[in-house]
Amino acid sequence: GPIGGRFCNRLGPRVLVAAGLALNAYGFWQFSHLTGQVGAWDLFWPQVWQGAGMGLLFVAIATAALATIPKARMTAATGLYNVVRQVCASVGIALAATRVDVATHRYHDVLAEQVTRYSGETWQQLRHITGAMIGAGADPGTAQQRALAILNGRVTQQAVVLAYNRLFELAAVLFVVSLPLVWLLASRRETEAELAEAARNGGPPGGSPARGRVQPARPAPNPKVTGTPPPPPASTWSTTTGCANQFPSLWAIGRRSGRRGPGRARGRGR
Repeated sequence: GPIGGRFCNRLGPRVLVAAGLALNAYGFWQFSHLTGQVGAWDLFWPQVWQGAGMGLLFVAIATAALATIPKARMTAATGLYNVVRQVCASVGIALAATRVDVATHRYHDVLAEQVTRYSGETWQQLRHITGAMIGAGADPGTAQQRALAILNGRVTQQAVVLAYNRLFELAAVLFVVSLPLVWLLASRRETEAELAEAARNGGPPGGSPARGRVQPARPAPNPKVTGTPPPPPASTWSTTTGCANQFPSLWAIGRRSGRRGPGRARGRGR
């Protein structure tokens, strides 16, 4: 997750998708060599390679798919991406389960042809299992029937292991075949160039405006307003209060009092 995101920002999606496909191919190829006596450590390292590959793969694919989507469409694009991924994953799981079921029946038929009463190995296994059942208290007829059932279960187990091995081989081949498709992804430089061009044009990547985006309306120029704006009204600064008093200056008050006549001015002066 976080490691894949850091590498994706530095190297781009192509390198991470290629590395994820290669790691998954190697992990599934190791899974294709399982046997009936497989242990926990035989499954540990293939799971490690597969987990690392899936982490790199999904982070890079999601980044490449949503990198150039405008913000107005990001919700719809994310929903569509998740729906497609879930549907394709469900279809893939269904096809894999069908493949395993069909291959199990086919391998069971192939192995059962080699297990006959005329085979020395088969006769030895039946005699050993039948003797163990008789020693446990079963009658000879019941012991023989149980021995045949146990032998059939062993054949079915080998058929299931072979079916899963073939499925893992097919998955490894599909991951290898998908490697050339990495070149269809946009590189990190191409994505950055597209985003920079969209930022210069003031729109989403690709040059087409996003639907649903409300463009802010610009105010129309007023032809009556020309020249420089008028100066602000005169104000006096009050050192007592520390704020500007929005009143006419004393000189303007003197002019207004002088217009009323000398008599009224001298009368007020008295």
